[in-house]
Amino acid sequence: MDEEGEEVNGSRLPTWGGHLWRLQLATHRWEHLLVAPEALIAVAAGGRLVYALGYFGHVLYQYDTKRAVIKQVKVGSVDGHVSRNFSVDYRGHAYVPRLRTGETPTGRRLVTASMVEFASDLREIRETPLVYDHYVHADNP
Repeated sequence: MDEEGEEVNGSRLPTWGGHLWRLQLATHRWEHLLVAPEALIAVAAGGRLVYALGYFGHVLYQYDTKRAVIKQVKVGSVDGHVSRNFSVDYRGHAYVPRLRTGETPTGRRLVTASMVEFASDLREIRETPLVYDHYVHADNP
């Protein structure tokens, strides 16, 4: 992850972007798997699939270790929010937080959080609201 050059609103990504590497144990050599314009903040794996989460906007990258294929999907997140954790299960389904902004009836900014499940083909399966007071913006009522 690179911490230089980015703008919190996502209008400018980090200067060097993000990179995913793996160590080939048999040869003790590093292999470059993925370059992304976003900084990669978290990595998780399930089966043959390795996922990396890029900010800003929560871009989910998927690397298939058998086919050497890279896919991506934009999950979505509010300006400046970076999730440092997400999960992947044994089927290769990824569970990634999504934050959205809105307004209360009185005009105050409201941030809602949900957990989004993606199938191994990166198709969005479901979105489950998270009701947890500490995972929302301070402007929430």
